[in-house]
Amino acid sequence: MSVFQENIYFFRGKYPEVFDAVNKFNEVVNRVDQRQYISCLTKNDEPNLEIQVEGKSLFLHSKYNAKAEAEKWGQSICNKIIGVKHLFIFGIGLGYFLEEILLRTDAQDIFIYEPDMNIFNEYINKKLVSSTLLDKRIKLLAIGDDGLTQYHIANIIAGYISDAFVTVSAPIYERLYPEVVRSFESITREMILNQIATFQTLRTYQNEWLRNILHNIPQILMSTSLIKLKEAWKGQDVTAIIVGSGPSLKEDIHHLRELRNKCLIIAAGSSIQAMNHYEISPHFVVSLEGSENYNRVFQDVNVSSVPLMFCTQTNCCRLLSNG
Repeated sequence: MSVFQENIYFFRGKYPEVFDAVNKFNEVVNRVDQRQYISCLTKNDEPNLEIQVEGKSLFLHSKYNAKAEAEKWGQSICNKIIGVKHLFIFGIGLGYFLEEILLRTDAQDIFIYEPDMNIFNEYINKKLVSSTLLDKRIKLLAIGDDGLTQYHIANIIAGYISDAFVTVSAPIYERLYPEVVRSFESITREMILNQIATFQTLRTYQNEWLRNILHNIPQILMSTSLIKLKEAWKGQDVTAIIVGSGPSLKEDIHHLRELRNKCLIIAAGSSIQAMNHYEISPHFVVSLEGSENYNRVFQDVNVSSVPLMFCTQTNCCRLLSNG
């Protein structure tokens, strides 16, 4: 069994999403890359990678001694990665950077992101990864440079954060991927702020939401589950419009009357007021708000003929009395 096959077997059991991503990457025969990747060795006979960018050659690791270079870099950031609870590693190279950090840090939660699939593919073709990636502190291993992957990573990290959070990346990654580094930092900051806001909201409304959940139990038991709609339009080319209460609603609402028989119209929360005023009946009304004050938007709105979708913590008293 080759090094690559052993690594693939490891990923299939330990990191199934990485396994899928690697397989998809290697299935593309005529892949077009803006950069050229050339396998090579250091003067010390260690795997290395030459990356040609716009006619210039950059080496992922030292052309002479990759391990010594990684050790020197590890020493330079030692104070940064000691005593932190959460550590994010941007770019692992061919393993030298990652191995050095794992030796030096005492972080409890480690998140690893390799944005370049070509580098990661070279890594798993040249070195066995199981001994490194089985470290129990590793909470996430993600690969690929698409925006969706970055949002997924940032969302997971935001869910873990409870203390100091530190990001490290080798200088070569900051040269090769400055835009990705900035983009990811921005996305992560946004996600963490959203998470903080969510915690504050939970703290404020947790008692009220608990009361709503308990009051809603009889209605939930008598209501049809949303799971019934899971494949209701399977195989059909159905378009859905979600109507919110934005400032442009008044200008565009006349379009909804024309489109009602051509697509699904879903009224989100208080947008039902405007739709009711213009005598437009949506196919569904959705309410996810647990506040009693917010529920007043339905005070003079008749939704008795429109199915209501609600979550367990929604304050449904007024809605259900109308429906």
